[in-house]
Amino acid sequence: SDVCSSDLPRAAFAWAFGGGLVVRGGSGIFYDRYQDNLVLSQTRLDGIHQREITIAYPTYPDPYQGGTLSSRPPGVRVTDPNLQAPYNVSSQISVEKAFRNSLQLSASVTRTRGVHQFRMHDLNAPLPGFSTRPDTTRGQVLQLESNGTTIGKSLSLNMQERFRRFNVSAGYTISSNY
Repeated sequence: SDVCSSDLPRAAFAWAFGGGLVVRGGSGIFYDRYQDNLVLSQTRLDGIHQREITIAYPTYPDPYQGGTLSSRPPGVRVTDPNLQAPYNVSSQISVEKAFRNSLQLSASVTRTRGVHQFRMHDLNAPLPGFSTRPDTTRGQVLQLESNGTTIGKSLSLNMQERFRRFNVSAGYTISSNY
């Protein structure tokens, strides 16, 4: 799992008003782990452990015999020394209403805000108005940083009808993420 559980603030409530009406809500902070694939990619693509070679028009079985090696400078990955663990602040509130003994309707609203999210930044990208990289001896220099943010919102509507031998359920969710 990519989610760490720890002693972070979390709170939740549920209130039954009678007549089958229940309101629930909660909020919490959830840290993400530094995933294994990021660690491996940062190490493998550091410019020392693995190099990129592009061969135009390779031949078979020896691609070097008739192919042309690319003169493109190698790209590397580096890690920001100020890298922090990303986390999400998630909150949800829902309303559930039971009708008769078999029909239940519910609606919930969720909001999630991501802080210190990982993103890649090309430190050797061409400057505005230029088509060449500042350091022409190097390709992309992708730095893993933790300065990204995300906002997610969703609305979910659900219905469930229980019959003697089967259940019918339907759900609709609309969400936006930025």
